[in-house]
Order: sequence, then structure tokens, then C-alpha cells
Amino acid sequence: MISDRKPSRKLLQAIQADQETLSRRLNHLFQSTAFDNRFTLHPRRLAELGSEMLHEFESFLVNQDSAAMAQVGGAKAREGLSLRALIGG
Repeated sequence: MISDRKPSRKLLQAIQADQETLSRRLNHLFQSTAFDNRFTLHPRRLAELGSEMLHEFESFLVNQDSAAMAQVGGAKAREGLSLRALIGG
């Protein structure tokens, strides 16, 4: 559990203020790392991941549950998303 929630609230507000742009940028990141991913990810699935991961991050900021976020990352890795895409490199 993270004890100081104030920075999380500010970040959550910033995310909520510009969700469309952030989702679009995440989608671009996932598509730009497509060749790093295993072949189980269909291009249409890549297009869905931005908004999905943004939603998961918002949920983390609200709930401060790092174990749940680690499970999300594990599920995305099993789905075929590369580590480079998951950490934004």
C-alpha cells in the first residue's frame, strides 16, 4: 500500500482530463513495438490496449493495489505483449 495518495489524485485528475490523447499515445506505443511482441497479438488487439491499460492504471491510482497491477502486467505478458511495450521503452 502506498501511504501518500495526494500525488496519485493529481495524476488521476490529469489522466482524466485528457484520456483520449493518452489512449491514442499508448496505442501508438503498442503499435510501434508490435514487432517486439509475440505473434499471439492481433493488430486489432493492439489498437484496444491503450484505453485498456489507461483504465487499469487509473484503477491502480484509485485503489493503490500493486498486486492487482502486477497481475494485469502478467496477463498482458501472457497475452503476448512485450516487456518493452509494457514498460514504455
